[in-house]
Amino acid sequence: MGVPKFFRWLTERFPQINVRISEGRRKTDYVDNFYLDMNGIIHQCTHGDEIGPGEDLSEDQMVERIFAYTERLIKIARPRKVLYLAIDGVAPRAKMNQQRSRRYRVPREMKQQALRDLANQKARRGRHREESVNGQRVDEDEVLGPPPSPPPFDSNCITPGTAFLQNLGERYKRWIEEKMATDPDWMDGPTVIFSGADVPGEGEHKIMDYIREHRRNSTDPAETRHCMYGLDADLIMLGMITHEKHFSLLRERQKFQRGRFAPRGRGGRGRGRGRGRRDEPEPPRGIVNLDNQVQAQADDADFVFLELELLRQCLSGTMRPELAAEELGFEWEVERAVDDFVFLCMLVGNDFLPGLPHLDVADGALNTMMRTYTDMLPGLGGFITDKSQVHMPRFEAFMRTLSSNEAYLVSKKQLRDAEDRQKVADASPGEYKRRYYLQKLGIHPNDRQGRTSVVLSYLEGLSWCLAYYHEGCCSWNWYFPDFYAPLATDLVDLDSYEISLELGEPFPPLAQLLSVLPPQSAALVPSPYQELMLSVTSPIHDAFPVDFVLDANGKRAEWEAIALLPFIDEVRLLAAVSAPSVTSRLTESELARNVRQYDSYFEPQGQAGAA
Repeated sequence: MGVPKFFRWLTERFPQINVRISEGRRKTDYVDNFYLDMNGIIHQCTHGDEIGPGEDLSEDQMVERIFAYTERLIKIARPRKVLYLAIDGVAPRAKMNQQRSRRYRVPREMKQQALRDLANQKARRGRHREESVNGQRVDEDEVLGPPPSPPPFDSNCITPGTAFLQNLGERYKRWIEEKMATDPDWMDGPTVIFSGADVPGEGEHKIMDYIREHRRNSTDPAETRHCMYGLDADLIMLGMITHEKHFSLLRERQKFQRGRFAPRGRGGRGRGRGRGRRDEPEPPRGIVNLDNQVQAQADDADFVFLELELLRQCLSGTMRPELAAEELGFEWEVERAVDDFVFLCMLVGNDFLPGLPHLDVADGALNTMMRTYTDMLPGLGGFITDKSQVHMPRFEAFMRTLSSNEAYLVSKKQLRDAEDRQKVADASPGEYKRRYYLQKLGIHPNDRQGRTSVVLSYLEGLSWCLAYYHEGCCSWNWYFPDFYAPLATDLVDLDSYEISLELGEPFPPLAQLLSVLPPQSAALVPSPYQELMLSVTSPIHDAFPVDFVLDANGKRAEWEAIALLPFIDEVRLLAAVSAPSVTSRLTESELARNVRQYDSYFEPQGQAGAA
């Protein structure tokens, strides 16, 4: 979906859901359980906006920044009972294809940036020579800029199975133990749970598994106040469908937020003055005290709380038809409406499934879907989803109406991509379908079985996503086997499809690492794995292209383009890494990186804890 698009849509439609700290959100309120999806922090503190131009950090400096940012967030949220820190571990196969796409883009982006830097340096050198000829004295170092910087940080090391994340996990545990032993706020604070990269599962979904377990075991789960930190749009969806009464998201302010949330200073990340917390009463026990008032003012300016219960009420109120209960024909339920909204958002695409070709957030797809939903709901006779189950006849009826403008929108995208635009413009009304299936999916217009196969995979994907959001991973090895979804007008006879998903098990960490990294990041995998990736005699050499094609697919920005990479053949890859010639050459430390671990619990000295 793209986080900026979705969060911007939410903020502009429901500005009241964001409350800045300086406006009093935490003066009388508190948090019981605070969850941190750590990967955003790790990226930010190693190569993100927190790093100054030309600043070259050692690994120790990066780790210290990660710890400092973590503590800063903890001091904002002030959890009383549980602090859960989760780093992404091995992901389901459905996510690995998206991870592969992202990581393959990194070397390309680094190369493009290097070329831009070289061009800028040449331009400065040319201006310097011209000014020297004209008799002007110019400081050459100032004109030409600093000498070439060392090789940039390879952000692909932030992947389960790398030595970087293994070391970070061990240092995190030592840091937590030290805080528990020396910091009074931690000694009398919450139970701390650390889930490292060696624990399978995406960070936010490990958090969701914990929340579901907490709800099953708690004597009064409705009164628990939850807060989660992270920027992914997934966190908004996941938080909403917990239907917890008290749930908020802590997140940095985004630069597009206007009015009272307008960015301050350069790049929207300025540290403008806030009102602070001078009049704040003594907060409850736990991790509470800020280092100083300047930090409080910076936090006031930089962070907002997104209130999920308020968002649920706003969304459901917008989606509800203006009819009395007897006219609607069934009982209106806020929770069911919110679950339907999350399901509808899957249709525009997420990390696991491509969006339907005629739906795009930037083109108003979410607004269109919500209007269509509200108009159609009385005639549907009920909600489209029930937790992880889809009512196929209702979904099919909804899609029949929603796809009425498919021909126009898909043809428009094809026109944008076409080399011969006139040929596309002059095509017959139904030509877009033939062109789409032939060009995007390689399916002949008369191949009905091919279209049926794509529709089945897409329905499996929707079922997989719903189960993943509501219950946890229902299949570690399922994935959508194409880059493109079927056309919405082909989502017919849906009740005739049989959907079956097998649980399977996660990839070994080093196998996933090999699966998602490009050849340019080969130094991050063990030496025997490097040979599998780089040697032309490797049985899986074809899985690691040096370059790849990007398909704009009607999008304007390059980051939205589709990376046409070969899909990993799981059977061949696992056989290759399991060969004795490979496993026998792994070092002790590399073998340790390939072991599945479990969450670590740290109980404070001042209380028994409440996990």
